Amino acid sequence: MKGRWVMNRILIFLVVVVAMVVALLVPLAIPAKAASLTLACDANSEADLAGYKVYYKTGASGPPYDGTGFTQGSSGIFFPLGGMSDPSHPQFTLTGVSEGVQYRFAVTAYNNDNAESGYSNEVTYLIATPDQDGDNVADAEDVFPNDSSEWTDYDGDGIGDNADLDDDNDGHLDTEDAFPQTASEWLDTDGDGIGNNADSDDDNDGHLDTEDAFPQTASEWLDTDGDGIGNNADPDDDNDGIKDAVEILAGTDSLDENDFPLVENIFYSNDKQIVWTTPEGVASYDIMLGFSEDNLLYPMSNIIAVNYYNLGAGSGWYFQLFAKNIDGDCIAKSDIISTALDQQPYAITGLSFENETLSWDDLLPLDTRLKYGDSPESLDSHIEVSGASLSDGLPFGKYLAICYMNGDIEGNLFEVIFLETAINPLKVTGLAFSGSTLTWNPVAGAESYKVYLPDFSYLLATPNTNSVIVWAGYNVQVSAIFNGAEQERSDILLTQ
Repeated sequence: MKGRWVMNRILIFLVVVVAMVVALLVPLAIPAKAASLTLACDANSEADLAGYKVYYKTGASGPPYDGTGFTQGSSGIFFPLGGMSDPSHPQFTLTGVSEGVQYRFAVTAYNNDNAESGYSNEVTYLIATPDQDGDNVADAEDVFPNDSSEWTDYDGDGIGDNADLDDDNDGHLDTEDAFPQTASEWLDTDGDGIGNNADSDDDNDGHLDTEDAFPQTASEWLDTDGDGIGNNADPDDDNDGIKDAVEILAGTDSLDENDFPLVENIFYSNDKQIVWTTPEGVASYDIMLGFSEDNLLYPMSNIIAVNYYNLGAGSGWYFQLFAKNIDGDCIAKSDIISTALDQQPYAITGLSFENETLSWDDLLPLDTRLKYGDSPESLDSHIEVSGASLSDGLPFGKYLAICYMNGDIEGNLFEVIFLETAINPLKVTGLAFSGSTLTWNPVAGAESYKVYLPDFSYLLATPNTNSVIVWAGYNVQVSAIFNGAEQERSDILLTQ
């Protein structure tokens, strides 16, 4: 028959004849096991009948039948009569069918001209998912298909998760493991659902773990002194012996062990007394003694004193003074001081005489005393001095030294110099050489100067100012011309 081929009005009755599982259980988990089924229908009787087409789908009933996934191909699979063992009883075997999925089928007949009939009646079929042990977990997904008490084994150790005390085999019992089936995680300190190993802020305190001294304690993140107590709980963050509250009131840095309220102006005097300026609010003192700055082992506690104490220790000791309030809390402390007189931090140094003025380095806001005598060992006389220099009343021709005074107590006499008797105010002083320029202190009233190379008895220059260009590597002297007369030459300076 040519043109549109119409099937006889007798419907094809489609039934499922066989449903047989063919896939074998394998160790790998698969979504569903592959199966096969056979469909059968009444035979058509047209003389030009060429075969049948099987359509399938999932989902809602009726066309379009657009299923995919079977081994034989997508929906609309051809079954020619010539390929059938018994065309009078048509059967269609389909493979690659998934367990647990409901399929809908319909069949058409086609002739030699490929004219196709309408759809047969629709049949549905669901291949049941096997569950041999009846634990409601399909065998395909059941690691223990014959054990109804087990179905998963997360860590693959052969022990089902229900019996396994450590499902993920991470060394942490499930009862103590926030992530019992995640081998890389077991703790979630902040309860944010992110394990601590992956969480960049375990305690959710706003400080990254890499910068947090207490990454699992939300109330702490900093430990300045490294004593294991967080700064929020630690009353002395920098461990300098003075409480943070005291340092805040004093205006010092409570996070810097080298910045603290200081017992000021402390020194060890010639007569073995410690002398200092009394801090406000002090009630008593502690003193720590030792043979090195790092080894102050010998305490002297609760000393009642005003601003001095007879320590009695000889040279070679170190000490530190701690001032305490009425509650016994340290409110200030000194630096560590040596009892060696030449190591006193407040011994006056830099003593020099120039331009008829004696001067020195002044470190403390204390009065000073000039002591002098006929020898360095007998400085029996003294002059009280205010400031760091003295021009009037200098004891020429004597040995002298400067010391600090704390009340009537003298500080250390460390540097002693001899003050020459003859002082020529017209003698050039202060020669200095830098680059290629020689300079000196100007002499008041000088008309000009002469610059000599004394090694060669050579007059190098006669400048009108107190500077001149000279060569490096030579001894030089300078004299001043005053009222036409040459004055005493300066001391010799090597230009280098």
